[in-house]
Amino acid sequence: MEPSREALLDALSRVIDPELRKPVTELDMVRALTVAGGDVSVTIALTVAGCPLRNSFQEQVARELGAVEGVRSVRLDFDVMTPEERAALTMKLRGGRPPEERTIRLEPTTRVIAVASGKGGVGKSSLTVNLAAALSSLGREVGVLEQFLGDVLWGDLDVLVVDMPPGTGDVSISLGQLLPRAEAVVVTTPQALAQEVAVRAAEMAQKTGMQLLGVIENMTSEVFGSGGGERLSAQLGVPLLGSVPLDARVRESGDAGVPLVLADPDSAPAQAMLEIARTLDASRAGGFTRTLPLVS
Repeated sequence: MEPSREALLDALSRVIDPELRKPVTELDMVRALTVAGGDVSVTIALTVAGCPLRNSFQEQVARELGAVEGVRSVRLDFDVMTPEERAALTMKLRGGRPPEERTIRLEPTTRVIAVASGKGGVGKSSLTVNLAAALSSLGREVGVLEQFLGDVLWGDLDVLVVDMPPGTGDVSISLGQLLPRAEAVVVTTPQALAQEVAVRAAEMAQKTGMQLLGVIENMTSEVFGSGGGERLSAQLGVPLLGSVPLDARVRESGDAGVPLVLADPDSAPAQAMLEIARTLDASRAGGFTRTLPLVS
């Protein structure tokens, strides 16, 4: 018996674009679908030529269509969307808002955690990446990187971890104002000077409407000492979320492009960051309820 078009389209609805994480049928990517007896041919229009994820489409289409009763063979061809089709897809993904409308809307359930510090050189970016990886290992859908805040379709995230610019200048304040109701984590090192500067970062976060979740002491060691994070948390009246020991492996794994919590999860720094991620995950307090303007 020849498979019906409805059964084939239903099967294609389970083929998910690995980047956009939505069905190809919902994304209007099915360009053609023909059936002759048990031989099925389908054409999928990719967003760009030379898409590196073709293998994923091939595997999914073969699996889903091949499981439909009556299908004998499956042929998949690729096409490329026109600029007009890509523009229409972009508008659809933005909820009908045109690309020139510089706004972004995260799901109400998406939690945003801003990782801030009063000065550079405290390991904030390394902590941001490792916390994002650690939250991902806990089963959360996680997004990260400050400069892409306005340039990426984030989709359905559980957590967006934002690497805030160091310091408390206009850039940090402006970015903070773009993240209404975000939650902030302040990173410091054990030295008293770092603690003093971090206080200003915490005050900046609170002035821009962020909820202060706590303090992380980074680079705890015989070299830099310890206790700065505990003093800062007491001064701010927020919890000390944890202390991460100074370890060259944090830098080495970062240089290799693999966060330490993934490269060596049993190491002391990774364990400390994983425990901080668990604490943050358990402290979930909600997400956005309003539109966010894009960073221009």
